Amino acid sequence: MFFAMCVSVFLGAVRLPALANFIVTSQTVGTAMISLGSSSLAAYISIFCFCVGAELMLPASRLVRIGTRIAGGNPMQTEVMALRLAAVIFIIPYMSIGLFQ
Repeated sequence: MFFAMCVSVFLGAVRLPALANFIVTSQTVGTAMISLGSSSLAAYISIFCFCVGAELMLPASRLVRIGTRIAGGNPMQTEVMALRLAAVIFIIPYMSIGLFQ
């Protein structure tokens, strides 16, 4: 699961959109997670959470920057809040490991 998180963050850092990030990560890492014994639902939900969180991370947070410019807010404060939300999104799959087994 940690490898899936690293792959999705890397693909988000090279500015791959969330849907394409999910497709690539699920095809490469998702099948490996399933073959290692994880349920398919747990694998794909965790990959989905990681791909959504990768959109909020600093290198690829174009959605956060666009929203800040539209609202006329403080960019640094908005980036810090997005990082805090992304940290929660990255923790959720690790907390729900036992639910889908």
